[in-house]
Amino acid sequence: MNPTHLHLMLNHVPILAIPLAVGLLAAGILVSSRALKKAALVLLVLAGLVIWPVYLTGEPAEETVEGLPGVAESLIEQHEDAAKLALIFVEILAVGALGGLILSRQSDVSKVIAAPLLGLGLVATLSMGWVGYLGGQIRHTEVRSGATEVTAPDSGDHEKHADDD
Repeated sequence: MNPTHLHLMLNHVPILAIPLAVGLLAAGILVSSRALKKAALVLLVLAGLVIWPVYLTGEPAEETVEGLPGVAESLIEQHEDAAKLALIFVEILAVGALGGLILSRQSDVSKVIAAPLLGLGLVATLSMGWVGYLGGQIRHTEVRSGATEVTAPDSGDHEKHADDD
């Protein structure tokens, strides 16, 4: 396994964990569930940890694909720039969640902490979604805007029938 494999496998974790945690946090706030809020905070801290190997394997992954046919350097750069911003959002979110977990040892995670984390979590969700979208375009030409349908070439294995003349 190389850094490119790690990047491709782990990048889905924060992309999926953050919106899941935001949903849990929102539900915890709505139903006043300490357990849901705490689960959301733990998930946000884990996402904040996993995003580091994703980010750090991005450069080696770039080196792997930059010379491949159909890979545009501009797409890689857009993905990289978006990833830097998303990393900042996710790390602020993870540090806030860790603070919330520390405070929750003494009392319930108050709305003073949960509400801002929910707002930042929505921003981080959108940011990570954008990073994933841009990353997908690097090698998945079918999701690029303006992509055309590719059809398989005729193999010539068709039998000639009498009524084909």
